[in-house]
Amino acid sequence: MEIIPNLHPIFVHFTVVLVFFTGLLQLCLWLKKPLQLNAMALSVQSWLVALSVLSLLATLATGLQAFYSVGHDAPSHMAMTDHRNWAFATASVFFAGALLFYFLPMRRQSVAASFWLAALLLVTLTAFKGGELVYRYGLGVMSLPQVSGDGHDHEHGGQEEKAAINPEAAAASSYLDDEHSLVAPVVEEAHEADSQGDSGVDGHAGHRH
Repeated sequence: MEIIPNLHPIFVHFTVVLVFFTGLLQLCLWLKKPLQLNAMALSVQSWLVALSVLSLLATLATGLQAFYSVGHDAPSHMAMTDHRNWAFATASVFFAGALLFYFLPMRRQSVAASFWLAALLLVTLTAFKGGELVYRYGLGVMSLPQVSGDGHDHEHGGQEEKAAINPEAAAASSYLDDEHSLVAPVVEEAHEADSQGDSGVDGHAGHRH
C-alpha cells in the first residue's frame, strides 16, 4: 500500500491524543489529594508518558522528512516552518517533564506536571497549525475536488428534501412560485390586449391612408 504523501499523518494523530491525555490525566490527579492517588492511576500515567515519548520521536522524524520533501511555495513554507517550530517546542516541554518524571520521582506531581499541562496547550496549537497546512495551504494533497460539474453543480434532492434541510428557504421558494402562478395569467392577458390594440391602430391607420 502506498502512503500518500508520507508517514507523518499516521504518527501525528497518536501523538496529539497521547500528549493531550497525559496532561488531562495529570490535571485530574492534581484535583485529588495526594493520599487519594492510587497505584493504578500512576501506572496509567507512566504508560502514557512512555508511549507519548515514543510517538513524539516518530512524529518529529516523519515530520522533518515531510518538511523537506513536500512541494510548497513561499507562503506555505513560512507556515510549515511555524508549525515545525511549535512542534519542537511542544516536544521539548514534554520531554523535560518526562525526564523529571522518571529521574526525579519525588517531584512527579509538582514540576513534571507543570510541563505536561503546558505541553497539552502547546500540542493543541501545534495541531491547529498542522491542520492549516492541509486545509488552508493544500500541502501534501495530490488532488482537490472540482467545485463545478457533476461532482457539485447539480440538484441535491427534491422540494421535500430542501424543505427538510432549510424550511425557511423552501417556504420562500414556494411563496414565489405561488405568486408567479397568480401573476402570470394577468401578465399574459395584458400582453394579448396590447397586441390586439396595436393591430387595431395599425389597421385604422392604414385605412385612413
